Amino acid sequence: MRMLTFLLAAAIAAFSLSEPARAGPREAVAAAEGAWTEALVARDAAVFERIVAKEYTLGGVRPGGPVTPRAVWIDNALHHLAVSEARFDALEVDLKGGRATVRGAFYWKGAFDGEAFTDQVHLIDRWVRRDGRWQVVSRRIVEPN
Repeated sequence: MRMLTFLLAAAIAAFSLSEPARAGPREAVAAAEGAWTEALVARDAAVFERIVAKEYTLGGVRPGGPVTPRAVWIDNALHHLAVSEARFDALEVDLKGGRATVRGAFYWKGAFDGEAFTDQVHLIDRWVRRDGRWQVVSRRIVEPN
């Protein structure tokens, strides 16, 4: 009986572990967005390297200003930003094959080089599916509709 209980528990655990792999593409993009947000709070360089595409740019920080390239964004996230809280209050995922556009209201709180901030912005993130995983290629800060 103990062996049967063990085998049943192992089968349930295996099923549970495989469930995320069966999630639809919208859920996978939303999960990648969540992992990126968590990595921002944790300052997790390994997650940034995996999720943030080589061609990533951040735009809209200063209206009409230049875009921020990936290397500068990662340096800021690891060495200048101290984010204590970050979340999407609303998230909309639009899929077209191996590409996704995520729109949402993003709230975050923290400090940049010691200067505290609390902000809510509207974001548009563009994602592509590569090598079996989603990578973000751009983020734009936009005015709300």
